[in-house]
Order: sequence, then C-alpha cells, then structure tokens
Amino acid sequence: MIILFKEEIGLDAASKFLGYTQLLIYYWLLQQAFNIGIGDTIADASTMETINEAIFIAKNEVKELIRAALDNQSEAEPGRTIMESFENKVNQSNCLQYLIESGTSYTKKLEEELQKHDAFIERLYEDNEKLVER
Repeated sequence: MIILFKEEIGLDAASKFLGYTQLLIYYWLLQQAFNIGIGDTIADASTMETINEAIFIAKNEVKELIRAALDNQSEAEPGRTIMESFENKVNQSNCLQYLIESGTSYTKKLEEELQKHDAFIERLYEDNEKLVER
C-alpha cells in the first residue's frame, strides 16, 4: 500500500502522509495511555499495610507526648514556652519519618510504571522518526 501511495502521489507526499499519520496515532496513544484513573490512586495491599502501620506508630508516639503534656510531665525547653517545647518534641519525633518511609514504597512502584510507559513512548517516537526518514 505504501508503494501505491508513492507511485500515485509521489515520494515526498507519501512520506509526509505517513509521517503525519504516525504522528496522529502517536499523539492519540499519548493522550489515551497516560490518563490517570482512579486505579492509579489506589495503593496495593502491601503498600496500604505499610502506610497504616506507619500511621499507627506515629499516632502512638504523638499520643504519648500529649499524655505527658496533659499530666504536666512536660517541661519547657530553654528559650521556649511549654507549647513551643511540645511542638518541637512532636516535630522531632519519628512521625514524619514514618510517613515518608511508607510513601516511598508506593512512589517506587509508580516510578517503575512510569518508566515502562516512557520506554513505550520512546519506541513509538523512534519508529516514527525512522518512517519519516524513509
């Protein structure tokens, strides 16, 4: 069929037609393949378990700090009020670290999926370039 295009409309017009056809298909795939759906926002069971565990540990640490503050066991740090000292202790606790670590596993899985999609698009782009060169 490509040979017929070449014979009927000429080499330049046939190569432009095929190039634009591939470009159209490429952009269609780009738009359709990379839409983010609800499935992309739902973590798998192991990731959810890790996240829930991290949240549970972080909550318990903060509960202990709150309990100590309510029982008047907290003391003001030098140069800070009791409230500032409490906030500092919460910030220094491992709460944020637990949450960061739990999100890291999900982020790695997303990065792997994106690399697969990027490789697919790169192959499409390379194939398009080869056809345009012909």
